[in-house]
Amino acid sequence: MYLIEFFILTHKMKILLIYPAVEYHKNKYFSHIFDNFFYRFLETNITFQVLAAVTPKEHSVEVINDRLEKIDFDRKVDLVGLTTFTMTVQRAYEIADEFRRREVKVVLGGWHVSALPDEALQHADSIIIGEAEKIWPQLLNDFEKNKLKRIYQQEEIVNLDSIPFLTKPERTKYKISPFIQSIEATRGCPNCCNFCSISGSKFGRVYRTKSINKIIQEIQNIPEKFITFCDASLTINPSYSKQLFHEMKDLNKKFLCEGNVNILSKDDDFLNLAAEAGCIFWCVGLESISQETLTDIGKRTNKVENYASAIKKIHNYGMAVKGSFIFGFDTDGPDVFEKTLEVINHMERDPA
Repeated sequence: MYLIEFFILTHKMKILLIYPAVEYHKNKYFSHIFDNFFYRFLETNITFQVLAAVTPKEHSVEVINDRLEKIDFDRKVDLVGLTTFTMTVQRAYEIADEFRRREVKVVLGGWHVSALPDEALQHADSIIIGEAEKIWPQLLNDFEKNKLKRIYQQEEIVNLDSIPFLTKPERTKYKISPFIQSIEATRGCPNCCNFCSISGSKFGRVYRTKSINKIIQEIQNIPEKFITFCDASLTINPSYSKQLFHEMKDLNKKFLCEGNVNILSKDDDFLNLAAEAGCIFWCVGLESISQETLTDIGKRTNKVENYASAIKKIHNYGMAVKGSFIFGFDTDGPDVFEKTLEVINHMERDPA
C-alpha cells in the first residue's frame, strides 16, 4: 500500500500543451503556406512558457504549435492543455475531442473559454477561466489524485514579480525556434472599453507592473534580436514605460508593442525614448473613425482628431504603425467600411 502511494505521489506526468491553428487557413493551400511562413517567424505564445515555468519540475512539458507541426493523437500523454482565441476555438475543440476519444484528459483555457465556459465544457474534462499561473499547479495536483475539477478560476490577483523567471528551457519548449520572443511588463487595463475581453475578465481592470530590473534581466537572457511586448498597452503608465525604455537603450534589441493614441499623439519625449530603446512598431487600437461610436463603446483614450497627428509623430521617430479597427457597432451604418477606408487614405495622403 505504501509503495503504491509513493508511486502515485512521484509519478512523472507527460503534459502536452497545444497552440491550435486558425482553422480556415488549414483548407486553403496558399493561405496555409502563408500561415506556415508567417507564424514560423512570429513570436511564441508566452502563456505556455509561463505554464511550463510554474509546472512542478518532476513533470515533463512539451509544446506543439498546430500551425506548424502535425499532432500525433495516439502518442502517450497524461494530460493535454489548449489555449484558445475565438478564431482558433473550433480547431481547439476538434483537437480536444480527438484526444478525449482516446481517453486522454483535456484542459481548455484562454480568452474564448473564459468568455463562454459552458460551451467549452462540452469539449473538455476541465477548464480554466481567466489567469492561470496560480491555479495551474493546483490543477495538476488534483489531476494526480484523480480529483480533477470541472472548473478552475483564480481567486487572487497575480503579482507579476511572483512569476518565475523565464529561462532558456521554458523559452525553447517550441520545437521550431521563433524569430520573435514574447515578454510581459504589465498586465491589465483600467480604461474599461466595453467591447474588450480584458475589461470583461475578473482581474482585467487591475493594472499591474513587473519590476523593471526583472524585465531587463529577462530581455538580456533572450538571444533573439526581436521581442514583442504582449501587454495590453505600454502607454497606460507613461512614467513607468519611460523608465523601462531608458533601461533598454543599451540592450541592442528591436521590439513591437501596443499603445493608445492619446499618449502617442502628444508625448514627444515618450516616443523619442521608445525609438532609442529599439521600438520599431506600435499597434494602436483606433477602433472607429466615429467619435460618437468611440463614446458609445467607452474608448475614452481616443479622439479621432488626433489620429493623423499620432501617426505622423510615430513615423517621424522612425516607427511603424498598425491601426486596428472594429466594425459592427450599434452606431455603424452600411457605409462604415467605405468611410473608414476614405479616412485612412486621407491620413496617408495628407497627415496632420
